[in-house]
Amino acid sequence: MGGKIELDFKVEQWSERDVIERVFAICDRADVGLAAFEASVAAYPDKHITLRHGARVIRDSGSAKARGSAR
Repeated sequence: MGGKIELDFKVEQWSERDVIERVFAICDRADVGLAAFEASVAAYPDKHITLRHGARVIRDSGSAKARGSAR
């Protein structure tokens, strides 16, 4: 049958102690991960949410870029 599917993209909510509190999405496509990240940030604007590909952070709701404003 098919090969192994790599589910490398994760959308996660972080606590103030830098511990993962909730996983919103785990997927194999960057576009799906980005959509899940944006929906999660819209639903929980006061939470720290990241989109990661392995250890690399692609988007971070705590950054000025993700919020659309300058620090």
